[in-house]
Amino acid sequence: MNQASVIPTHGACFACGRQNETGLGLVFKTVGDRIRCRTTLDSKYQGYDGIVHGGILASIADAAMVNLVYRRHGGRPLTCSLEMRYRTPISVGDEIIVEAAVLWTRHRITWASCRITVGERVCAEATASFKVDFKQVNDD
Repeated sequence: MNQASVIPTHGACFACGRQNETGLGLVFKTVGDRIRCRTTLDSKYQGYDGIVHGGILASIADAAMVNLVYRRHGGRPLTCSLEMRYRTPISVGDEIIVEAAVLWTRHRITWASCRITVGERVCAEATASFKVDFKQVNDD
């Protein structure tokens, strides 16, 4: 599946919601067993002058991994833990590539990783765990 996927009940999501006019508008595509997104962030997402805010990068990484876990398991993936490692700053206006992969699943917990790059430079990496909640899917 190389089409963009929209998680039901996720339309207002800051990262990828189609109904959120002030959000990031990320579009994730499946590439093999991973998920990928390309985007460029403008100055409204900066921390220090000209540098993308680390919290925005954490949100992007979380959204990528949630989308991937959803595509694998359905339900409503809920983030249990998220760890970020910032390697090098990303400048406002740089095109970033976000790629996430599932590491493993045990019981109802899935662990995933995400890498954010600019060109060949790895700028940030994340790992996270997710619990898939099936009972809440149709309650919205």
